[in-house]
Amino acid sequence: RLIGMVRVLPVQLFKELRTKQPVIEFPDLKMYMVTLDEDVRNMLNQPTVFSVRDYRDRMQPGVGEYMLNRDADAAVTPYDYYNIKEKAWMRKLMSPADYPRVQEIVRNSTSYAIANRTSSDGTLELVSQVGRVVPVELVQTYIGFPASVDELQSWSYRTQDSFFHNVALRRSPDSFEEYFAAILGSLNSDLRARQKEAKYVQEQGVLAGKEMHDFLRKHIQYNEAYLKNPETDTILSRMIKLDSIDIDGAENGETARDRVRTSIIGGLVGAVETSNAAVVQSVNQLLKMPNVLAQAKAAARSIRNSDPIQDSVFSDYVWEALRFHPINPFVVRYIEKDTVINGVVLKKGHRVLIATQSAMNDPRRVYQPDQFIYDRPDADREMNIGYGLHRCLGDYLAQIMIPEMVRQVILLPGLERVSTDVAAPIEGLGVSANQGVFYGRRNSFPERYKIKYQKD
Repeated sequence: RLIGMVRVLPVQLFKELRTKQPVIEFPDLKMYMVTLDEDVRNMLNQPTVFSVRDYRDRMQPGVGEYMLNRDADAAVTPYDYYNIKEKAWMRKLMSPADYPRVQEIVRNSTSYAIANRTSSDGTLELVSQVGRVVPVELVQTYIGFPASVDELQSWSYRTQDSFFHNVALRRSPDSFEEYFAAILGSLNSDLRARQKEAKYVQEQGVLAGKEMHDFLRKHIQYNEAYLKNPETDTILSRMIKLDSIDIDGAENGETARDRVRTSIIGGLVGAVETSNAAVVQSVNQLLKMPNVLAQAKAAARSIRNSDPIQDSVFSDYVWEALRFHPINPFVVRYIEKDTVINGVVLKKGHRVLIATQSAMNDPRRVYQPDQFIYDRPDADREMNIGYGLHRCLGDYLAQIMIPEMVRQVILLPGLERVSTDVAAPIEGLGVSANQGVFYGRRNSFPERYKIKYQKD
């Protein structure tokens, strides 16, 4: 119930926990939650103690070994290649020289989506008609993953849901059945239903990974000459032109082409649903604050097409809005050894919810965290796109794509939210159970968010 309240009143909940119980244990779940900024940073700076073991267990069967599901210590994960050499290699391929091109793709795609998908009365469903569509086009044209929109959206959703939101699935060290039996008791019908769903979500994630590998294997095989053409310029074509990757340390007989496919798949997995959530949730926050919205609009209007939006004042408004409702309120880590945090022993083999949203609202570090201050230091809201070893690989692309999408949305005249399928206000609290965004039955990602504006 407490974890569920994070969706309802996160700022208020985390404030109370930081004051009264900054490290809280859920014994039946074999889990902890940590909320102070100092503790959050401390833990995320120790990836070999608080590891991404769970992500690896869910990702590896379908997508393969990837930098996100590896840490950087041979004692914990014997092959540190993935999160050391490969991340540096990928960052080099995503050159800063590409940023104007990325901004132009996103600007044109967003403009087209709004102009061609808005209904005659000015209603626009932000998720399906903008939030998911624009990142997919960037993946197609810049990353170089030329599957259809429907295929890419399906693969993205199924893998993201499996990797990051299917926390009920446990594989190591305790089995899935043992975990559920421990927290829910005997194998009753409700337990079996939850098992069935979690297994299905995992199976879909694995299947999506294999479908992506099959697509890319055939695409590369049949289009190698095109990909090696000097005039072809995508992240995939740059990889193919290199024709080899330093894969020292890669395991299980992997080839360079295996690593190419996995890295391209990672570009899709990390691009669509996270960007969609960031756009919807930041727009939603800005619409709640009319005075701030007016200031953000003024900042948005001042941007010229030639201006790098990631360096703009308007970008600050977007990331500050997300500090109040980030893409994820916490990250999950596996505890590799008994560790004392704030006087509490966190036990090996348990999981911990590291509350990055709470850290971004901790007054011990953040000045007047309850106030919307657009020009506060970037460090106060940097956890919006990850922190430490597992900071988002596409962080620089996100700093272009998300503000550009939001800019075009909030500049629509007479903009208002008209969603009618969100949860009713909670009695006595005056807020809806999902802060005005419809997250669907699985509560994983924004599924619908309707806006309306004065269409010419």
